[in-house]
Amino acid sequence: MIGALAGVLLTTGDPLSTRILASLGMGLSIGGLGGAFSLLPTTFRLGREMQTPGRTFNQRERRTILRAVYSGRPIEPRDSDLALPARESARVASTTLPVTLAQTLLLFAGIGGPQLLNLLRDDAWSAGFSRIFVAAIIVACVGFSISFRRNIRGARRYLAASSER
Repeated sequence: MIGALAGVLLTTGDPLSTRILASLGMGLSIGGLGGAFSLLPTTFRLGREMQTPGRTFNQRERRTILRAVYSGRPIEPRDSDLALPARESARVASTTLPVTLAQTLLLFAGIGGPQLLNLLRDDAWSAGFSRIFVAAIIVACVGFSISFRRNIRGARRYLAASSER
């Protein structure tokens, strides 16, 4: 709200499209960065928890666990040395990845928000840069969202499949 209000107050007398983009840009900037930074303590806590299940394994075993978790296919046999840490890793991933995705999207919104006002400028360089920058941020947001959602679904499928047995 503060960002949107600042956008309206800073663009009084400008055309409606400029005022809307300024309000949206300031709102995204302040809200996105504020939200991303407010999730930092949670992300740090969950990041340590995410690393705990695989600390005693070598790189190949950790990679095997993560592939199994993100693909949603439980490790067989169920009582193997890798099956229990994989289940724990799936539990942790299903709770940490949504928070990490939210923080990433908020950070991208906070970074891209200030560029929205420049989209309508007459200056070719400034408007061109802003258009490319905003387009790149949108593509990155879509890519991150698809990747994170796939991993979250895989971790949840892993938990469901390993608890069925």
